Amino acid sequence: MKKKQRQMIGMLLALVVLAAAFLGIRQYNKNASSATSITEDTQETVLDVNSDDITSFRYVYEGETYAFEKEDETWYYARKYMEGRECETRSRDDVLAAVEELAKLHLVLQKVEDENLKIGGQDYAMEVFRHNRELKKVRNYIHGKHKKNEFEMIFMRNYEIFLKQALDVEHRLMKPNPGETQGQSGKQSREAAMYGICHGDFNQHNVLFTHGKIIITNFEQAHYDVLVGDLAHFLRKLMEKHNFNIGLATDMLAAYEKRRKLLPEEWEQLYVRMAYPQKFWKVANHYFNANKAWVSGRDIEKLNRVIEQEEIRQQFLRMLFYFVE
Repeated sequence: MKKKQRQMIGMLLALVVLAAAFLGIRQYNKNASSATSITEDTQETVLDVNSDDITSFRYVYEGETYAFEKEDETWYYARKYMEGRECETRSRDDVLAAVEELAKLHLVLQKVEDENLKIGGQDYAMEVFRHNRELKKVRNYIHGKHKKNEFEMIFMRNYEIFLKQALDVEHRLMKPNPGETQGQSGKQSREAAMYGICHGDFNQHNVLFTHGKIIITNFEQAHYDVLVGDLAHFLRKLMEKHNFNIGLATDMLAAYEKRRKLLPEEWEQLYVRMAYPQKFWKVANHYFNANKAWVSGRDIEKLNRVIEQEEIRQQFLRMLFYFVE
């Protein structure tokens, strides 16, 4: 009997503890809900902006102003310790002076003879092969989706056109180098003339005009390659900004050749770099490596811009490289 009483008392105590715990938890949830409600009622949006729409910003730290600008998904930091102004892409004089300075730089870097510098040199043919593989990967991903957004539908409608261009460049680069058919000595002489240390990221942000001089900065991406790779990089960026202005392009090439004459093989290298649909690949690659569940209006605008410029880009290539077979 006493044993049963002890069991009953134990069960009652357990029920009391559980009831107290239940009431405590319910009151805690009620208070938490009330606090959340107050927070939601008083919450205000201070700044609502899409990060993709931000193209520049600056801030002040200990009296120094630090400025950053974004172009083609790359952020550039304007170093304050070097006086001067950047090359203005809307100024024809600035652009031509920058190109002439690049040719002068290449004349110097062309003479650099150090086998260690060739280690890690970039192979443009391998770069094109990798980009083409990435384009196919993007296409396969979108093709497998049942419901496609606006960006994806535009991409699929134009994919075959740009892929053909990309594959044409890849096949062209696989052709034997003219220097290889002339024996080892011929090959070496051509490499000595065509190859050297490239800047690697020659653009308006890395060209400063200061005290009547032009300074080329930021050699972090310097590598051993065909020298006209720098020229093609800058020319392509300027043509995208100037809607493939054939007059400006002709003047840029003339400014370069004032200092350094291009070999026929270099014209070929320049052509394949300009013919490759770099911008189409870049927009597609950015889409694939970003949040594919939500595509910004800016990405759609960029893709449409590439497509809109395609007809005039092809006219530009035919006019500028009419003599390249």
